Amino acid sequence: MSMLFSPITIGNMKLKNRIVMAPMATHFANKEGRVTKKIIDYYAERARGGTGLIITESCYVIPQGRGGNQRLGIHEDGLIDGLSQLTDAVHANGAMIAAELHHGGPQVPRMVIGEMPAAASNVYYQAGVIPPPRALSKEEVKQVVAAYAAAAGRAVKAGFDALLIHGGHGYLINSFLSPVTNRRTDCYGGDLSNRMRFLLEIIGAIRDRVGDSLPVMVRLNAEDFVEGGIRLPESLEMARMLQDAHVDCIHVTAGTHLSMEMMVQPMAIPRGVLVPFAAAIKKEVAVPVAVVGRINNPELAAKILEEGKADLITLGRALIADPYFPQKAAQGKADEIRPCIACNQGCNYQLHQGRNITCFGNPSVGKEEEWRISSAPHPKNVLVVGGGPAGMQAALTAAARGHKVVLCERNQQLGGQLYLASKPPCKDEIANLLSYMSAQLARLNVDIRLNQEIGLEDIKKMQPDAVVVATGSIPFIPPIEGVNLPHVVTAQAVLRKPEIVAGKTAVIGGGGTGLETAEFLAEKGLSVIVIEMMEDIAGDMEPTRRKLILNRLSEKGIRILIKAKVKRINPGCVVIEWLGNEQSIDADSVVLATGALPVKKLGEELRELNLEVHFVGDCLNPRTGLDAISDGFQAGLSI
Repeated sequence: MSMLFSPITIGNMKLKNRIVMAPMATHFANKEGRVTKKIIDYYAERARGGTGLIITESCYVIPQGRGGNQRLGIHEDGLIDGLSQLTDAVHANGAMIAAELHHGGPQVPRMVIGEMPAAASNVYYQAGVIPPPRALSKEEVKQVVAAYAAAAGRAVKAGFDALLIHGGHGYLINSFLSPVTNRRTDCYGGDLSNRMRFLLEIIGAIRDRVGDSLPVMVRLNAEDFVEGGIRLPESLEMARMLQDAHVDCIHVTAGTHLSMEMMVQPMAIPRGVLVPFAAAIKKEVAVPVAVVGRINNPELAAKILEEGKADLITLGRALIADPYFPQKAAQGKADEIRPCIACNQGCNYQLHQGRNITCFGNPSVGKEEEWRISSAPHPKNVLVVGGGPAGMQAALTAAARGHKVVLCERNQQLGGQLYLASKPPCKDEIANLLSYMSAQLARLNVDIRLNQEIGLEDIKKMQPDAVVVATGSIPFIPPIEGVNLPHVVTAQAVLRKPEIVAGKTAVIGGGGTGLETAEFLAEKGLSVIVIEMMEDIAGDMEPTRRKLILNRLSEKGIRILIKAKVKRINPGCVVIEWLGNEQSIDADSVVLATGALPVKKLGEELRELNLEVHFVGDCLNPRTGLDAISDGFQAGLSI
């Protein structure tokens, strides 16, 4: 780890290590774009955890460039005081901080700004978005350049140590750089030198405003991963042009909202996927190069540096999952780093739903002070019934606070639905989170009792001071004729024991569980068809994961029927109503992926006892693992 924790200089800024926090939107600012206590606590925690340089989320330089309702602003002088409080908090906790200057361009939601979003050209930038953005006039281009310079001046006054200009991800600058979105015929369109003109004018205007008082960095797409977009040969030339324009560091990224899976890579995308692009750019320039993209463990980060493929490691979701990643790595405690599993549920998906970000494995995101774990004033004997994600997290949090915890699980392994969720293809990162949680339970001396089903009488004998009920859910069995035939099984049973199905297999239910189970079985050589009664397929999945699994299912030849109602199940076939006709689908095995029901029996019985009882996870209502872990964390805090 020596190189990862060696200092580096960018322009006139010296960093204590090579770890950079990537800019990621949070929705923690208020609707006027002002800094809040929530956002200060969030960044201060990452500084406290040992990160060398924190780059803020996107700071919009004009209101028309705001990417969402609660994005951070740097467009007016009235914001400087709040931004100063943010930089002071980060500095007080030992890190440097850079402001990301940003204009969302064609990605700005029309409903947010109340007008048509702007871009380089009047072309469609994303499927389904109608009408296309409007093209900026030359006069408006000059105004935006001036806005970037003014924002840079405010950043200096607010105490930022550096600036990052966002030139990627399909936002305004990228819409000028990319040939697929820039169709202009004036001096800002055509060949690469013209398409670079807007960005170079921004850099020049910023230098004119702030001089060399702080480093200027650029976030650049190595590839758009969109047909007709930026490819590596062009981005290499862009990097050389940026160096000639006296940019101090190049942050290599990739993807646009059309290729979101390469912009915020889900777990199906390999770790370090953008490292080869960064390595290619590093060969072309002398300025430091930073790389991002599914770098979620210190060993990989160190290897990238040691092999000379980048100068800085940019961690995004890994620092959301564990703000103390750098500190733990430096102390040789890599096994105690809470892993990012690249599920995108708490961060990217929440963000695009217009909600504050959180984290699947770290529910305290955005609540760093309110949900800080502290010692319980009166340690108690706590019984947790159920070893799924909710129960495991409740046990972890309670034990970390000093309670004596017994965790009972009826199966032979911990994890519950999370254990099953780790079984389908491209889901193995989930097992890393389970391994981490299991190791932490052992470290905190939680008494784990497997293969032990707990009832009311058992609880009476154990006499705990508090009980956490985390009994989970059971599969919902729909009232279909033939559903009790021996060749009909649940998705949960199949994921535990795939050998119980054979031959042609029909999966009933086209949600995430159904599709993942279908792929799981196809990987084992079975012929699979998915039957879904609704029009929406995998509507409960995070969009990047949904896109990739649908592509993989298509490649594997898995047929998916939508708006198909199952009428009955017979030996050897499933009878459906589809396109107005009754049809028979050959099926040697039938797998039900039709939802879940809460297990409430123990909870209802416990109401008879005068005990402190907390209900968490699916036993309240079947939801997501994100909800389950959050429930468990809150229960552990409240005991």
